[in-house]
Amino acid sequence: MGDPDASAAYASDVDDESDPMPTAGGSSRPVGVLPIAQLDALPPEERRRLAHKRGLYWPSTDEVRERLSETLHEVMRHEDDRVIDAPTSAGKSYTVATTNWGSLEFEDVTGDRSVIHLSKTRDARDEAIRAARSVDNDHFVLRARHEACPVAGGQYDPPENPEKDVDYTPLTVDGKPVSDWIGMMCDGRGLPFSAVHDRVTAVLDQDVHKLPCCRGEPDEDFPTMKPGSKGCDALKQWDRFREGDHDLVFATHNFAHVPGVRTETNVVFDEEPDFAADLSTDRVRRAVTAFLQRSAGDRMDAALLTYEDLVHVARHGIGAGTAGDQDDTREVIEEQLAFEPDLEWFFEVGDAHTLAPALARAIYYAEDRANGRRVGKTRYQPPRLDQNAREEEGWNASWVTVVLDDSNEIRRVRTTPDLEVARSVVGLDAHPALPVWQANTLPHMHKKTVLEREERQLWRRYERGLRVVQVGEHTHPLASGEYFSWDATHALVDQLCQEFGEEFSTAITASSVESDLEDIMVDVGIEEPQTMHYGEEKSRNDFGDEPVGFVNGCIDPGDDFVVDLLAELDLDATPERSETECDYCGGDGCPECDGTGRKRAHGRGFEGSDADTAAEILASVRENHTAQAAGRWARNPDDPSSTATVFVRTDAMPVGFADVQVPGVEWIWTEKQRRIVEAVRSASGQVTAREVADQTGVSKRHVLDVLDRLADHGTVVGVPNEGPNGATLYAENGVPHSGVVDLDSREEPRTGVTSTWSLVIREPSLSGVGEVVGDTSPEVRDSDSSDEAAISGGGEPPE
Repeated sequence: MGDPDASAAYASDVDDESDPMPTAGGSSRPVGVLPIAQLDALPPEERRRLAHKRGLYWPSTDEVRERLSETLHEVMRHEDDRVIDAPTSAGKSYTVATTNWGSLEFEDVTGDRSVIHLSKTRDARDEAIRAARSVDNDHFVLRARHEACPVAGGQYDPPENPEKDVDYTPLTVDGKPVSDWIGMMCDGRGLPFSAVHDRVTAVLDQDVHKLPCCRGEPDEDFPTMKPGSKGCDALKQWDRFREGDHDLVFATHNFAHVPGVRTETNVVFDEEPDFAADLSTDRVRRAVTAFLQRSAGDRMDAALLTYEDLVHVARHGIGAGTAGDQDDTREVIEEQLAFEPDLEWFFEVGDAHTLAPALARAIYYAEDRANGRRVGKTRYQPPRLDQNAREEEGWNASWVTVVLDDSNEIRRVRTTPDLEVARSVVGLDAHPALPVWQANTLPHMHKKTVLEREERQLWRRYERGLRVVQVGEHTHPLASGEYFSWDATHALVDQLCQEFGEEFSTAITASSVESDLEDIMVDVGIEEPQTMHYGEEKSRNDFGDEPVGFVNGCIDPGDDFVVDLLAELDLDATPERSETECDYCGGDGCPECDGTGRKRAHGRGFEGSDADTAAEILASVRENHTAQAAGRWARNPDDPSSTATVFVRTDAMPVGFADVQVPGVEWIWTEKQRRIVEAVRSASGQVTAREVADQTGVSKRHVLDVLDRLADHGTVVGVPNEGPNGATLYAENGVPHSGVVDLDSREEPRTGVTSTWSLVIREPSLSGVGEVVGDTSPEVRDSDSSDEAAISGGGEPPE
């Protein structure tokens, strides 16, 4: 711990061969613990030798990458479906992007079939493309309509300023930008872009026979068109894809819905996919009603005409009557639900949606599940309107799942591509939650782990160079911004800025408070803060070279997210309830308490046969996002100088992820205390408590209490008996702007490594894990009714 002779002393200890290495059965003599701080002081090779001599081992970065490659090859070779659990910065994306899959070496691995590398975002995809280019790896890229088609991308929309002169003819449909119409058809009705693209010229307000993206030469209407283009690139890319023999293909997750992309290929999902459809109850109601009315046609015996008819029959049955009558009605219903609308219907009816037939069938056949949910799942082939569509059964299949609640509200719609047709399916994730992967890919997906937990933690610290500091012991959920405390966040950011100066300028938090955090960082003196928010952090390397980072709070999906997914997976677990009556119904039962009449128990626990799975689902959003966020720093384990310390202000992180726990925010100024602090800060020299009291209008006793506590923290220096009449003189010594923050580690985490050896650091207390607690940092409370306010160092978190 700061001893300049530590390296030499431990080098000598390493060379002492008289001390045999401990074995699984124990060591030859009693030994002490391994001092992490002194390990940190050693050069890497000496550090590894000392740790290994003590029975502690962690793999090198090369070993981790070799294990990762072997695991990836094993899954593909066996035509298996697995999620590979490997730490952040182990090179998951890089390994796939830079492997020469077309070489003879990998023919038995891939089965001589394409490797389809699917990224969560276009930024992540482009980063993988750059990696492939860096080693001249041959590859093919599939691009979204906005990128490949200038018309869909808005380049031929009318300018926002109608008076602005443009050198092209703006394109509109019913007076609206053409890209909006394309988006409405593709995103709003689920139609394939190729079919929508073919229809554009027929609906344009302008007399255009061929879109500018399809013209071969510029003309007077579209002078900006690049010469030599014969056909829209968004469509031509599919001809090149089908005609070529591509060993490696890059695209985003949504391209898994394209049959040719997933059929008999090796599909690699880089990060967890999410195929939940953005469809509200109202949108589903309108789409299903439109479909039922179309399927009923002119039939007088049609049993279903509206969404309400459908859910009533689904929940309560066909109704009374003779068996024959019910059989006849059932047959009519099944005929309606089996109906496939003609292709023109999807274009002409405003409420139409390509998922409508599948949604209707899923709702009709839905089953009762736990927590008052009903779930229906059906296999469906959405209409392919392009010229390359095929008629074979299953060629274009997807799985459509609908979750409804007791009020017939749509909780979730998921459209999962049928990945059974893939040769192998590989998931790459640093913190995989199997239930979420299984819902979005294949029900039988399982996990293969590259590193055990202890190996992973030590590799992260000593090979990758990432040190994680847990600040405080509360959860701080910030998804809604409700629990965000400006003052406490300001105090912590200010302290980080004071301690690390220009090394600190990067942070990640919830999107709801990202702008607030940026403002705070500017306010404390960071000229150009760089921030990200949860949801965009995966596979991002923006902060890879930054030495200090800050992760503020976590995001919490709420109970509904968990119970909806449990229902999808046909699992049973319910949120824990307290004995306290529900505030909304007084114990009678209502939607807020799921009909139990009792409030949610303090914390985020679940009970029931599948409570562990419920906790895993919750962790997939909270703990795993936090870990992913902290993993944005120190992204180059090959460079020993690439290290980072990340301060994480939440206890919602995987067990063993934090190396050190510090107290964090201990004291936030009240208004009166702020006046006292500013008086001391602005004083030209030493001041007495009486002088501060006179200047601020606060009682002398309260001023003394505050100044003495500041002196205890070392931010004010007090010199007794040097002032008038023997008063104590006080002088500013680095008083913080917003409050007192303690970033010194008094209790470092501890990790058990073997039955005999352990680290000097201790795992952060897990007593608060799972609790949904707001920003409850201890603070000094100032009474409004008296100047003789008590100074409190803490408080209990709220229910």
